[in-house]
Parts: sequence; structure tokens; C-alpha cells
Amino acid sequence: MSRPAHVPVALQIPSVEAPGRLDIAVLHEWARLLATEGVAESLRRAAIPAAAVRATVGVLPDAGHWQYPADALWFTATEPDRELLICMPPALAGGVVARCLGYDGASAHPLTGSDRRLLAHWLQSLAEHFAETAGWPGRAHVSVFDGAEPTTGALCDQMLVLFSISLSAGDEHGTVQLAAPWQRLRPAVGRQVAAAHGRLHIAPEALTSVEFPLQARIPGGTISVAETFDLAPGDVLVLDSALQGAVELRLGGRCRADGQTVAVGRLGSQNGRWAVRMTELRTDTIIGRDDTGRHTGDGQ
Repeated sequence: MSRPAHVPVALQIPSVEAPGRLDIAVLHEWARLLATEGVAESLRRAAIPAAAVRATVGVLPDAGHWQYPADALWFTATEPDRELLICMPPALAGGVVARCLGYDGASAHPLTGSDRRLLAHWLQSLAEHFAETAGWPGRAHVSVFDGAEPTTGALCDQMLVLFSISLSAGDEHGTVQLAAPWQRLRPAVGRQVAAAHGRLHIAPEALTSVEFPLQARIPGGTISVAETFDLAPGDVLVLDSALQGAVELRLGGRCRADGQTVAVGRLGSQNGRWAVRMTELRTDTIIGRDDTGRHTGDGQ
């Protein structure tokens, strides 16, 4: 019986310039803020309930991977660089215009130039929130884009971050899409990732139920290979340390790389078991602390 021919699959290797795992986490937080805060003023103007809003984010290798309606309405912010593109489906745009004008439903007539300018004004607070989050200088100004599809221009070959905000306006449902070049967002995302690392700390109460194996180490001595050949059961090996010598306590069966131990004490017994009376406790070697004494999770 013949076996089916193996069809090779092209291996998709992400670009080294692509957002990393922590970058994506920051972008997801931006998407959440766009949905909960960025569109707040826009929703108020159009009397759209906030509960109907959802946001997602994705990274596109270039504008050719952006899927949008063929008859989409386009807006741009911070011209002439066009750092932010906004795309709206006509049905949703008509519903927003109707809500802004106080109508119950969208008009069956095509949107006029005045309607498009009204939409640009409706999108203004969303663009301003986005620009502020991205750390862009100046005030983002939303305007109607009447030329050819902007994705065929300077953004054609750039990696894009696409934010999709789904909402309802009356009987119309749709998604507002915002796209910006990753390289324009990267500095602000990088700063937030670095700031998150700086704020990272572990609350002491979160560690109360954590258990580690504890080992006691008694300093030993040296023995030659020849002497090991003569060892037999019952022989006694005398260690170099004194009876009252220090005993090292280790968590997880190891010391830190710099040789420091978790605690130092003296070996003894209690209730028929070996015991160690601690003479020195080094908790900072377990969990790092910052200058304020907070746990930072930097310990080994």
C-alpha cells in the first residue's frame, strides 16, 4: 500500500522585531483600556451602552493581512504621518450617526460629508486616548480620509498592531478598527514593560503557604582515595568541624551562588530528633527586597 506523499509546510519564523510575550500583554491591557475608558466619551455622545463594547488586539506582519470591509469608511489621526488609521463599516457608522443625531435608526441614504465629519468628531476622544497611551507628542486630530485606501501607502510593508473594538449602535453591530505601526508603539510598550519589572514585588502574605525542602549541612573534611579503599562498615570518620561548629541550613537543597546560606546554627537534639538552634537568619537570601524592604522576588 502506497503512503501519501509528504507535503512540506513552510515554517513561519517570527521576526526578531515582532512584539514579545510581555509586549503582547501590554497591548492587551491597552485594548482593555480602549474599550473601558477610551470610548467612554464617544459612547456618551451617542448614548451607546458601555456593556456592548469588547476589544481585542492582534499583530499583523503587514497591511496586506488586514481584513476590512471593501466599502469601509477611513479616518486618520496625526496627519501627515498617518500614525493611526481608523476603519469603520458603513452600517455601524450609520448607526452611530443616527444615535448622535437623536434618531432611533440609521438612514437608508448614503452618509454625507457632514456625517463623516460628525463621525471624525465622535472618534476624537478615542484617538486622543490612544495617542496619550502610546506617548505620541501633540494632540491627535481625527480627520476623514477621502483618498485611496491608506493601507496601500507608507504602511503597506510595516508591521501593524490592530485594535478591534466591537460595539452596537441601535440595531447596527460592527467593529471599529484602529491600526498603528508597531515601531511607533514599541517605545511606549517597552517603557511599560520595564516599569512593570520595576514594580514587581511579592507580598509576604502570598508566601505563607509555600513549602520548601529544608536541609542541614555539617562541614565535613577531606579523605584520600587510598583511605577510601580501607573503609569498612563500623569505621568512624572524624569530621573537621567541632561539636559546637556552625551548621548550614539550605532551602531547596542548595545555597545561593555567592555561597550564602539561608540560616546558620548549632546542631543538637530535641524530643529524640536532630535539631538546629539558629544563631543567624538570612531571609534576604531567600526573597530579594528593594530599598523599602518590600519583597521583589529577586532572591534565589
